[in-house]
Amino acid sequence: MIAFPAIAVSAFGPTRPASLPSHQNSLSSCMKLHRLCDAPKLAQLMRDFVIPLYALRTRRRGYEVSVMKEMMNQLGMAAGPVRPPLAQVTPEDKDEVKKMSRKWQKVLS
Repeated sequence: MIAFPAIAVSAFGPTRPASLPSHQNSLSSCMKLHRLCDAPKLAQLMRDFVIPLYALRTRRRGYEVSVMKEMMNQLGMAAGPVRPPLAQVTPEDKDEVKKMSRKWQKVLS
């Protein structure tokens, strides 16, 4: 499905999670992952973790920052509140971010 996940991630928007490599190194990092893992596993990780997160980030204008800050706060990283004119994450979306955060924590720990 996705041969180079880091490039596909870059296509979703201008911001990226802090855990993803910078755009400059994304191709190199992706190639290393591709050699270390099998492509179906990478595609599954994209489907299970990255694509749902980026889909949520595109729901509202400015949500790229709001959702990432919410997830970082939920994971115990001090991201702080979103500053105007960006919108805070809605209560419904906070619940969705919480579900994603729990899922991500299992993989990140």
